Amino acid sequence: MLQFLLLLYRLWRYRTKQSLFRYIRHHTSFSAKDRRRIRDAYDLMEYVFRDVTRERGEPYMTHLHAVTVIVVTHLKSKDIHEVIAALLHDVIEHFGNYWTYTRLKHHHCSTLATYVLHLTKLSAIYFASEDECDVVYHSSFKTAELAVVRVKIADRIHNILTLRFCPIGKQLRKIAETIEFYLRLSKERGVLYQELRHAIRVARILAFVTRA
Repeated sequence: MLQFLLLLYRLWRYRTKQSLFRYIRHHTSFSAKDRRRIRDAYDLMEYVFRDVTRERGEPYMTHLHAVTVIVVTHLKSKDIHEVIAALLHDVIEHFGNYWTYTRLKHHHCSTLATYVLHLTKLSAIYFASEDECDVVYHSSFKTAELAVVRVKIADRIHNILTLRFCPIGKQLRKIAETIEFYLRLSKERGVLYQELRHAIRVARILAFVTRA
């Protein structure tokens, strides 16, 4: 429970761009060059997602910021590619017509582009059904690099904590999906297991309140 409460505190404490970069400057070992790369990626994220919103109408970039906060301040990442992947993990999924793997590789590097591609859910048109698409996507993380898993679990924690603004059917589906795939994955890979377990409990309570 303590680690989950610390995660929630860090999401609140570093909720602004300025506070996040102040943390990166004073509490990480990233070089000045790498800090500039993170800032450039953040600026790109802000520009690309400037007109995208989430279910309750808040800017989509708040989600990308939150995932990065978890990776940087809670997981204490020292991997520049992991941090930038947290910022840009949805860029191919949302803007794949322009931000392809090749363009991202050219803009950053092959490692970062590979991380983001692995975090990208392919369109259901490539599969027999939406369920098959989901199973293939979720199962792919079993053999993914640890950095990719860390970003994905951070992504899932923030998504599960903000489900209350979604229709009840989606809330219940995402909770079940998280228990079936990601809770087991987080335990097997040793990534944020207790935090995800408590996030699921919170999501269940909020779903119950929504139904009531």
